[in-house]
Amino acid sequence: MIQYPAELPLPLQEGYGLSTVDPMRATPMVTGRKRYRVVHSYVPTEVKFNFNFDEAEAGFFEAWYARTLSNGMEWFEMPLKTPAGFKAYQAHFTGIYQGPDLTQVSRWRYSAILELKERPLIPPGWEQLPELWFNKNIIDVSVNRNWPEMVFDYETYALAMANILSMRPGITIYIRADETHEGKRASYRVVRADSPSLSLDFMSQSYRVGQPVDYLDLVAVYGI
Repeated sequence: MIQYPAELPLPLQEGYGLSTVDPMRATPMVTGRKRYRVVHSYVPTEVKFNFNFDEAEAGFFEAWYARTLSNGMEWFEMPLKTPAGFKAYQAHFTGIYQGPDLTQVSRWRYSAILELKERPLIPPGWEQLPELWFNKNIIDVSVNRNWPEMVFDYETYALAMANILSMRPGITIYIRADETHEGKRASYRVVRADSPSLSLDFMSQSYRVGQPVDYLDLVAVYGI
C-alpha cells in the first residue's frame, strides 16, 4: 500500500471536515408516512481539507500525486483525524486537488477531497458497552498501573509451532501477534503426541491405530 509521505505536513484544521453518504432512501406512501430502506451497504465517507506547503513540499506533493498515485488513480494510506480517533486510513482522491494558491512569499495552499475506503467507526462491540467506552482511559491507566505486563513466549503463531517439539505438554504459552487471529495477542495450551492412539469402531468391528499430532489448543485471544 502506498503511504502518504511522512515528510509532508498533515492537513490544516481550518476547513477540515467529513461528510458521509446517506445509505437510506425514503419513499412517500399514500398514507402520508414514509417507507425507509437501505439501498447499499457500502457507506462512503469523504474528507475535505486544505494543505499549506512550502515550496519544496509543494513541488514534491505534485510529483508524488502525478507519478506515484498515477494522477490520483491509486489508493494510499494516510493518517487522519476522525471521531473514531487519529489513525491511518486507506484513501483515494475524488478528483485532482484545487490550487496551488500563493498565500505567502513562498507558501502554497491546496484543497482536496478524499474518499475513505472504510467508514471511520469505533471498533465493533463498544457501542453496546457505553459505561466502558466513556471510561476507557481510566481503565487503561488502572490496568497499566496495577496489572503486571504480559510476558510473551513467542512473537507469532508460526514461530510457536516451529518450536512445539521443545515444549512440555500441558503448559500455556503466550503469543504477541497471532497471525491466525488478526495479529492479536493469544494464549494456547500445548498438546503433544506422546504415544499412539487406539480407535475402536464397534459398528464395523474394526480398529485403527493412529499417531496423534502435536498442536496448540487455543485458550484465549486478547484485545479488541
